[in-house]
Amino acid sequence: MTQKPQTTNQPGNNAVGSNYPALHESLQQLISTFGEMEQLIRQQLRAVVENNFDEIVAYAENQLELTHLLNQREQQFQRLLGHVFNDLKLEAQTPSLSVLLDQVGKMREEFEPLRQELFKAIEHTQKAQSQLVNLLEFAQQHVSHTLREIYTMSNQHEMHYTNNGHKAQGAGLARLINQTA
Repeated sequence: MTQKPQTTNQPGNNAVGSNYPALHESLQQLISTFGEMEQLIRQQLRAVVENNFDEIVAYAENQLELTHLLNQREQQFQRLLGHVFNDLKLEAQTPSLSVLLDQVGKMREEFEPLRQELFKAIEHTQKAQSQLVNLLEFAQQHVSHTLREIYTMSNQHEMHYTNNGHKAQGAGLARLINQTA
């Protein structure tokens, strides 16, 4: 699926020089990695819904590895952008693809669709991550609520009165609930 751009007859190739193919490839790798991350998060969502602890743990470990790879690819892309800005002697506070495309219009035709694809991949990944966080928060609240209900029911059966007429209850379950919630 990933195509390596050729160095001849590419828009902006003369201006960007040898960094053009690497920048193009790096952008495609970012898009692909964000797509992989979205799929992995969707698998995590399914595992949480199915309450499959082994899969949840395995996917969490995979996500850590993929996050590391994504960070490396983002850094690589930023370095390549910096090289392009240096090669072209462009001025920008923070080198970005948007600024590059504004200043080197010949590249816009090829890189703008990739830029938009990257934005969509990032948006879909963020949406999936938000759904996962919301699901996990819901699960935690549900478990906490369930434990409190169990505690309340347990208290009804373990309630007794002290010699001065005050109510007393077993403290073991209360400590367990407070530690988990």
